[in-house]
Amino acid sequence: MSARVLSSLKSPDLAGIGDNTVAILPLGATEQHGPHLPLGTDFLIAGAVVAHALRKIPETVDAIALPALPLGASMEHQGFAGTVSLSYKVLHDLLVEIGGSLADSGIRRLLFLNAHGGNVGTLLNVTMELRARRGILAVATNAGRFGEPEGLIAPEARALDIHGGFLETSLMLAIRPELVDMDKAEDFSSRQSMHLEEDRYLRAYGPVGYGWLAGDLNPKGAMGHAGAATKEAGRAILDHQAGELARLIGEIAAMDITGFAPLGADKTP
Repeated sequence: MSARVLSSLKSPDLAGIGDNTVAILPLGATEQHGPHLPLGTDFLIAGAVVAHALRKIPETVDAIALPALPLGASMEHQGFAGTVSLSYKVLHDLLVEIGGSLADSGIRRLLFLNAHGGNVGTLLNVTMELRARRGILAVATNAGRFGEPEGLIAPEARALDIHGGFLETSLMLAIRPELVDMDKAEDFSSRQSMHLEEDRYLRAYGPVGYGWLAGDLNPKGAMGHAGAATKEAGRAILDHQAGELARLIGEIAAMDITGFAPLGADKTP
């Protein structure tokens, strides 16, 4: 058992796939990330975190990484050239179809490693549907939820750094520096900071939130101090998130699902 990349395998390589094998689908989006980052930032980050994590998982864990999905639900970035968005329904159906195809190949454990906020709500529904209809243990998380090394960014700055800011710019400097234009990186303000100063409850995002477009928060479409980003910070974030992801992959592989209810089981007392 080992970490493998699906696109490099041959069909017979999957003949002996085990019940504990974990398939991993990195997904992101193709959308604007301010004037300084490429449109593919999210899926490039997701793919890089997964690739790094595969090098860290133990030999006893069998994991197979799929190619990163480059499109997602990016409605909030409409109005910016280059954004290519799927509807929530199309994204939902696409992910369910991918999960179903993997189930047909014997996969029972699937991890969605997401790097785009617009996909989050859909992923929750997809994991439930794959469990209920195909019997798959489907897990979804965001790379950013693994955090970053302590002290790398102040908590108050972290709360505003949600798109094209310090974190994503640092990661891209570590992953694909040739695609980053630091001459156009700046400290992008966010309407969220106004809510933090003036309102008790109302926020653009958080426990209380409203629907927003990226241009509502900042006219340039980015939020966070991109100008402070460094390649060294990006490497530290990448290593941290990959290490935490590797741990999660191991936990998914080790989870005992033999006691799961059979599909269609009547649990009425």
